[in-house]
Amino acid sequence: MNKRMLSEIHASCILKEKKMDFKEIQIIVSILTAITTSILSFFGYLISKWNKKKTQLDVIKEYYKEGDSKELVQIRKNLLNLYDNNNAILSNEFDEDAAFVCNFFNKWSMMVRYGNLPFYIFKGASGHGVRKIYNVLKRYIEKRRKDNPLYANDFEYLYNKIKNYNQKRSKRKWYFLWLKQ
Repeated sequence: MNKRMLSEIHASCILKEKKMDFKEIQIIVSILTAITTSILSFFGYLISKWNKKKTQLDVIKEYYKEGDSKELVQIRKNLLNLYDNNNAILSNEFDEDAAFVCNFFNKWSMMVRYGNLPFYIFKGASGHGVRKIYNVLKRYIEKRRKDNPLYANDFEYLYNKIKNYNQKRSKRKWYFLWLKQ
């Protein structure tokens, strides 16, 4: 007899002696199920993160596409010219343009508030533009809030969030400049 035959006989004897009962099989199946579920959950989490990033990129593209449309650029330019000339935007002549811009920024501000549009979009030039146009439309928004207290509420939320971010950033700059001395 060779070693292989002896090991096969030995293995078969062990298997005959040790018969698994139903509870042991249940435990093994439960452990395998738990491991498989954990692995699948982890990959599901990774896929959901990837999908969220992809969706956010699509939303960012849409924001810039709508924001850079010729119509909206012209309307914003007209409103900013009024502001530069110190004209009040309380006249009814510009209500339609002001409402259009307020609705545009209110919609995208709502997307920021609920996490569909990342805030980092507004950390640069876009944030400066939002702050500037909000200051132009502030009196118009106050006028509209007499009838509707929540008018452009999300737009104001984004304005305040950008303003707070810029204030914190400027404080950090001074702090780091102080540390360098």
